[in-house]
Amino acid sequence: LDGTNRAVVFYSVPHQYPLQPAVGPPCGDGLRCGHDFSNTTKVTVFDVSDLANLKPLHEYYLPGSYRSARKVGASVRLVTNDSFRYPPAVKFYPDNSEGSWNPGGRAQVLIGQYNELMIANEGLIRAQGLSDWLPPGKAILEGKTSPMPQDCTSFSRVTAPTRLGVVTVATLNLSNPTLSIDRTSVLGEAGEIYASAKNLYVATRHWWWWPRPGQSDATYVHKFDISQPDRAHYLATGWVEGHLADQFSMDENSKGQFRLATTITRRVRDSWQPANWWGTIETTNRLHVTEQRDGRLEVMGQSEELAKGERIMSARFLEDRGFVVTFRQVDPLFAFDLKDPTRPQKVGELKVPGFSSYIH
Repeated sequence: LDGTNRAVVFYSVPHQYPLQPAVGPPCGDGLRCGHDFSNTTKVTVFDVSDLANLKPLHEYYLPGSYRSARKVGASVRLVTNDSFRYPPAVKFYPDNSEGSWNPGGRAQVLIGQYNELMIANEGLIRAQGLSDWLPPGKAILEGKTSPMPQDCTSFSRVTAPTRLGVVTVATLNLSNPTLSIDRTSVLGEAGEIYASAKNLYVATRHWWWWPRPGQSDATYVHKFDISQPDRAHYLATGWVEGHLADQFSMDENSKGQFRLATTITRRVRDSWQPANWWGTIETTNRLHVTEQRDGRLEVMGQSEELAKGERIMSARFLEDRGFVVTFRQVDPLFAFDLKDPTRPQKVGELKVPGFSSYIH
């Protein structure tokens, strides 16, 4: 609700796109549902000025699944996460052949098969049109339907290893509805979302292809400028050690500095079972302060590691104070002084039974 006479409702609508195979059981309208099936996010704006006569005014359909939304003034910012589509004929592994299982010549046979497969896959990928990769949305305003293609200049990519996907921040200005919704996208996967009055942040987890000792968790954060009511503008990306517990583990202060509380999971060698090549994990926790510098979110200060062997269950920031609850057997509550963002200081600690999953 926007506080006056408009309400916005988000729906999840199944839809089969050009590069998706028809797999899974039927789900209506001649479509099939399965794990390769993507959603469309439907956005409907209602006139609620007369509570006895609610009226849908206009609708928008965007490729991707609803992740979260925030509202600042009359502007609604919608964050969606869309899967990365491949032509149905693309294969990730070659078909098994008799030669590939021959101990003497298996390696060379497999190398040849993969080389042939890469060439075939590239041909399939390049044969697709842009609308196959980036299907347009559509808008229905006053009974008129219009396509909503997304401009290529609205995309940004990061070099960080994350899962393939498209994270989109869409802007709907309720005071100025049009036959399009502005969208800006980053290649990656959406995690936790935080928004202030001027900026919106989307967290994305680092992706390890295969677990092994020596690995450590990381989170990448994408920053968007939402100060303009009709659009969002991608500004910067940065990273911190560890993963976030939830949206309350993030905060922006009045100076525009972005604070995060993370649990760091490190995979180390298993000293009790040396044959365990997966290793074992160790946890610790940290509070980080970042700021935007030359198109990057840089860590300007961080706390000491705290509560080793535990993980963050809840966190909250209030002006120059930060509060973090970790848990293993008891519930330590840590208080931080953040007046100097380059040196976050732990200033208090309280231990009680159980744990707090939310602080207010």
